[in-house]
Amino acid sequence: MAEIILYGIIGSPEDKCDAATVCATIRAARGPLSIRVNSPGGYVMEGLAIVAAMRAYQGGRVTAYIDGLAASMGSVIAAAADEVVMAESALWMMHKPWDASIGNAEEMRKDAEQLDRVEAQIIGIYAKRSGLEHGELAGMLAEETWLTPEEALAQGFVTSIAEPLKIAAIADLTPFGFRHAPAATTEKETQMPTPTPTPSDPVAIERGRIASIMALCGKHGLPETLRDELISKGTALDAAREIILDRLATRDDVKNIGHCNPNEQSWANPAFSFNAMQDALFARISGEAPSAPAKELMGLSLVDMARDMLDRQGVSGARRMSPKSVLDTFNGRGKGGAKQPQAAASGGWMGSGAITQGTADFPDLLTGTGDRYLAAQFAVASNPLKKVARKTNAKDFRPKTSIITTEFSQLDRTPEFAEVKHGTLLARSESYQPETFTKQFTLSRQAIMNDDLGAFADTLRIMARSAAEIEATILAALLNSNPVMSDGNALFSTAHGNLIATGSGGPPTVASFDAARVKLASQRDPNSGSYLEVAPSVWLGHTTLGGAARVVNGSQYDPDVANKLQRANVALGMLNDVIDTPRLTNTTAWYLFADPEQYPVLEYCYIDGVEEPQLDSKEGWDVLGMAYRIVHDFGAGFVDWRGAVKNEGA
Repeated sequence: MAEIILYGIIGSPEDKCDAATVCATIRAARGPLSIRVNSPGGYVMEGLAIVAAMRAYQGGRVTAYIDGLAASMGSVIAAAADEVVMAESALWMMHKPWDASIGNAEEMRKDAEQLDRVEAQIIGIYAKRSGLEHGELAGMLAEETWLTPEEALAQGFVTSIAEPLKIAAIADLTPFGFRHAPAATTEKETQMPTPTPTPSDPVAIERGRIASIMALCGKHGLPETLRDELISKGTALDAAREIILDRLATRDDVKNIGHCNPNEQSWANPAFSFNAMQDALFARISGEAPSAPAKELMGLSLVDMARDMLDRQGVSGARRMSPKSVLDTFNGRGKGGAKQPQAAASGGWMGSGAITQGTADFPDLLTGTGDRYLAAQFAVASNPLKKVARKTNAKDFRPKTSIITTEFSQLDRTPEFAEVKHGTLLARSESYQPETFTKQFTLSRQAIMNDDLGAFADTLRIMARSAAEIEATILAALLNSNPVMSDGNALFSTAHGNLIATGSGGPPTVASFDAARVKLASQRDPNSGSYLEVAPSVWLGHTTLGGAARVVNGSQYDPDVANKLQRANVALGMLNDVIDTPRLTNTTAWYLFADPEQYPVLEYCYIDGVEEPQLDSKEGWDVLGMAYRIVHDFGAGFVDWRGAVKNEGA
């Protein structure tokens, strides 16, 4: 005899209640099959697939045991069994299937028709089990009907009632959006019961009522105004529980728990809808092609998207709200524009005040889109000077140093049983530290209502270029400065063996390239004195010299030969890249750099690996709307001199 445990959300792989797992187990079973149910429901199509597998099972009778809760799709699966045994302490619930939809009228009508077809299938399963008429069952689904074991038996949904089981039942149903769940199911079974005061102690009764209401409201994050109202009006504890449950059902419908597979790629999934909206906004401001889901939303304005979010969060009448009302509601403002206490206390704007949800809200939509566009524009504006520097990461803003490896240039000859010597790792004396660069701007309330994304995109583009410009300015200033290093000599100097001085140097030619190559290869290990044989990788110079450098690096024959003899170019392909920039103040000087990953000379860093400027947001105070702040952490400095050569030119 095989047994399947459906304890959890139907369709959840984590609970092992998904159709792929359950159907495979059913097909592999032999003999009578038991299915133990303790579920608040789940994704309809997953459940219908399980029902089909149960009906196709030929190994023997299928018996469903309802151990705790058979709600929503959980009761549909139980009803499909040949026999249904319900524990004395269990509950049965049935309701209409539902989904979330977005689109034009015709698309929404199609979705509604699909729901009608699904409901007809569910009613057919219940009817086959109970023998009740379809019309009567449709009414029971519309009312969200809860049944005790006795009621379920009387109406034919179960075939027998068993002794109650001591199980860890799903008791807290508040997150599942059920509107009429019995009060007994709204308290977690794992909590210790509160002692019931005797009728002869009215003070204790009142204290218990107040304490319970405060605990319930605090636990579920409900507003203090609701808590105070229930306490001051003397609302009985059972009635207060019903009010709290109804409020939670309205608030948490957006989560689709018990109804929708959270991984489902459909409009019923709030995360899917949010991502599609963000893709649509990004496509509008960037000009890139939208994703397939985003194409359907390209015609929606910012206010339309905000209105859809309110509707998904269960805000009554959201579809009929004016643009001003939509933004005021997200802002936590009541009638007349007065900000509600709970919104003011949270300091939030557009979703972080009166309306708080586990899903993303309108500010997240704007900020996420802006962050994505900012990163894309920053990548476009990135300066080429970073190609001669090594990128690193910093944990904080303290001065950053790197390591010099000494006595590692060559291995030591070690006779038998002789001591193996240690190489030493020393910190470089050179250091630098990252800094923070910021700027802020405001997207006005009027711009949002007018769907003016142009100003938002233009500002982000300017900010991205500004962040890239900061990096380029810092790197160029370092290169132009030729600073004194920790040994008392300039970075590029005769003492360091990496300078071809004026008079000896000249413009980019095959000969000058080769002379710089020789200088670079002649650098020595600071301790052992052995040659490092550093190879050049990148040429850097002023824009006026870039063309000549590319000719030298790319010509098959020596372009400097006056008599035009076809002499081989010994500098051909010497470099992996040629970079020219007008930021260098010396228009005749140029450099050869080794691969910065192998022999770093110039280094730059970011904090915690965040390479792009970041976009933060909060409610505007001086100006109505959304205040944005760009933050970029960056630092750079020279760390060594052995990986580069400078030719000072003519």
